[in-house]
Amino acid sequence: MQEQSLVEQLESFGLSNTEAEIYLYLISRQPKTVLEIARDLNLPRTSVYDNTVKLAEKGLIQRIATFKSQRIKAYPLSILQASLDKQKTHLTELQDKLVTLDASLAQGLLTPAGTEVRYFYGTQGFRQMMWNALKAKEHIGYSQFGRVAVVGEAFIQKHLDEILERGISDRVITNPEMVKQHVIDGTENINIHDARRNYQDIRVIKRDKLYVSGDITIYNDVFAAAYWKQGEVVGIEIENPELAKTQRSIFELLWELAAPAADYSPKPPRN
Repeated sequence: MQEQSLVEQLESFGLSNTEAEIYLYLISRQPKTVLEIARDLNLPRTSVYDNTVKLAEKGLIQRIATFKSQRIKAYPLSILQASLDKQKTHLTELQDKLVTLDASLAQGLLTPAGTEVRYFYGTQGFRQMMWNALKAKEHIGYSQFGRVAVVGEAFIQKHLDEILERGISDRVITNPEMVKQHVIDGTENINIHDARRNYQDIRVIKRDKLYVSGDITIYNDVFAAAYWKQGEVVGIEIENPELAKTQRSIFELLWELAAPAADYSPKPPRN
């Protein structure tokens, strides 16, 4: 029963039933020949040979050649970690390519005739929202900052490169506490933080006058809002020219009342 359970667990890593059976046999033994494996497991020699070839391709076994024979030895199961890391990297690359491809295709779509409401969930959904906003030349809105903790530094850097290349400007209103926390906690590396100064203008309003939470962006005819707390990442885009116009007017009024973020930035410690 225990061996069958181990076989089933190995199958979850992409091994067939026979491959898992052979690997389990080899992992606790000295190197064996194909004939010895076939005899001890009661399997056809051709099946053992074919499956050991597949195990070798997966990097789980090695063939040890001697003068008169060839024996097979199993690598430790930890060798799969390298394969998992490779798959994670590949998956991340595919996710980023999907966002880019979707944004490229979206540029050729017709503008919706009426109001459109789009919902987004999770990290990938938030990435998509951020990428959608690259269609505009100017962003305005409100933010508590901290996007990098949700979408990852690699994506933030790629997104920032696109903003700078496309010449997009960004005006943000936040609370003084958010500015201080953003700088002190170092939520972004210094290169990203410095690059933001080239396109982003930040002003602040005290929290008792305007409470800022999550991230709101207004661009073109879109009002986009995202929220992330306690593991929940959700977002919504409402595409409607009148709604966007109203929200833009409200923002401009608040922008005039807000103070430059530099007035609230932490002062460097004295020597």
